[in-house]
Amino acid sequence: MSINRRDFTKVSGMTGLALAFPASLCKLLAAHPGNQLPYKISLAQWSLHRAFRNKDKDSRDFAKIAKDGFNIEAIEYSSQFLADHVSDKAYMNDLNKRADDHGVKQLLIMCDNEGMIGDPSARKRTQALLVNVRKVLS
Repeated sequence: MSINRRDFTKVSGMTGLALAFPASLCKLLAAHPGNQLPYKISLAQWSLHRAFRNKDKDSRDFAKIAKDGFNIEAIEYSSQFLADHVSDKAYMNDLNKRADDHGVKQLLIMCDNEGMIGDPSARKRTQALLVNVRKVLS
């Protein structure tokens, strides 16, 4: 049986990856105490947007869901779920408390439908930024 160069290269490459990746991962895990990877990830609220929109889950419980459901300790909010509560200080304080209670770090709020921050027009970029800054400061 003969094998052509293309098939040989493909099989060799896949074999090399199959052998190298587990070994590299094992070395990486062994080098860190508690077998923790050296990096952490965050969970975007948009990842659960269907459950929040359908009211299957309460968006105020996002920090708890991230921590208890996925063992993730950092979250990223979506402005679409905060739009109705921007001026509600009690609501925002409750979000902060819930995150603190679960040891979850709040990293950012992804802003949607607020104008194009990357618009070619400097005037439109500035307008989009001012809209977002005013919402945060109000």
